[in-house]
Amino acid sequence: MDAPAVKYVRAPDGVSLATWSLGSGHALIVMTAIGGDITREWGMPALRHAYERLAGSFQVVGYDMRNYGLSDRGVEWSFEHNVADLLAVVESIQSGPVSIFAATPRPEFSAITFAGRYPERVSSMVLFDPVPDVSYIADDQRVGTILRMKEGDWRTFSDASALMLVGGDQTAADEYADWIFESTTQADYARQWELLDRAPDIRTLLSEVRCPTLVMHRRDNTSPPAAASREVARLIDGAQFVSVPGRSILPFVEEADQVIDRIVDFVDSSTASRLSDDSGPATQGFRTILFTDVVASTPLLTQLRDAKMREVMRDHDAVMEAAVTGHGGRVVKTIGDAFMAEFAVPSAAVEAAIEAQRAIRKKFADSDVPVRVRIGINAGEPIEEDGDLHGASVVIAKRLESAADTNGILVSDVVKQMVTGKDFDFEDRGPVELKGFDEPVRAWAVRWQ
Repeated sequence: MDAPAVKYVRAPDGVSLATWSLGSGHALIVMTAIGGDITREWGMPALRHAYERLAGSFQVVGYDMRNYGLSDRGVEWSFEHNVADLLAVVESIQSGPVSIFAATPRPEFSAITFAGRYPERVSSMVLFDPVPDVSYIADDQRVGTILRMKEGDWRTFSDASALMLVGGDQTAADEYADWIFESTTQADYARQWELLDRAPDIRTLLSEVRCPTLVMHRRDNTSPPAAASREVARLIDGAQFVSVPGRSILPFVEEADQVIDRIVDFVDSSTASRLSDDSGPATQGFRTILFTDVVASTPLLTQLRDAKMREVMRDHDAVMEAAVTGHGGRVVKTIGDAFMAEFAVPSAAVEAAIEAQRAIRKKFADSDVPVRVRIGINAGEPIEEDGDLHGASVVIAKRLESAADTNGILVSDVVKQMVTGKDFDFEDRGPVELKGFDEPVRAWAVRWQ
């Protein structure tokens, strides 16, 4: 997937904000932990992987906050400006209500204020390690030590800040240190913390939030502590609280796929619920959904040069598209190194999966690049909106793909029952626990080799 194109949105006070988007369908605005600089983020494997994964389910929209990245620098800054900037970005998307993912106080305070002020514009919100006021962070000894360095050498301060943010991973810390160092200036970074020092207590604002909200907290992170995030969840009517592994303040450094899965599940279910209550253009009908993914693609990406990886993925994409369309299916979307497709006939989906596995094995048999894929198939009545598919049946297909063996095809029991009498060979895998679902799903592995 190529780097997203940068477009500019004009804030009410005339400031130019650099925006970008990936994917299609329901809009998810991602408000990053620092401030943004897509030109640097796309070169960071962890962030690129996160954006591509999220773009597999949504139109992911990001923007460089004022005084950061490619947006205007050295301009006036306040929380009201931040909320107005977010409104300008939302209005530029030209779609219905959006979902918002926000991490750390400055983005979160803006997102919470926005959701309370413009409830008709926000369908759901995910907050990562939120706090009801900045004292939870400012009183932390580690943070205080780092902040006392902000008037000194900018490079040293960037290195120390990054190491604290990522939770000890030196490789990731080096990448984030460069991000901090180059995405803004020392003066503007200091202004950001001065702004946080004047941040409001948002406890009263939390009661104004009406959209479905998920609050996530890093299990081993003490800054902010779990108590702060739990308080935020308690004060938002109906909010859910979940704990995820790790101690990094940044969402996509440790256990990123677990964080992404939680975001996708929650936003998907919230969107499906909203659409089922609307009389808009969304449609439903029985479909068979097929998901594929390249095994261990992130390590593979780090081993290959970008040009070589693009060449490999072009070959992969050609194989997958031929298998899908050759059996009457439709490619719903490509997701970086993954495919989502739909079929009207369940047996056609299974046939396409078998052909894809055989073709991938043949294509890369003599290659020095070990491309291998997993495939998951489910059937149901997903919700269609603007050509994309959403809902629980889609999520189950994706979860089955994740649970499949390398080079494997895993189908739900409903698919297996619907192809009874066809010449397929199945192995019973019994009840399979799928993330985000209370009840296990009986699954069957397709023997194709």
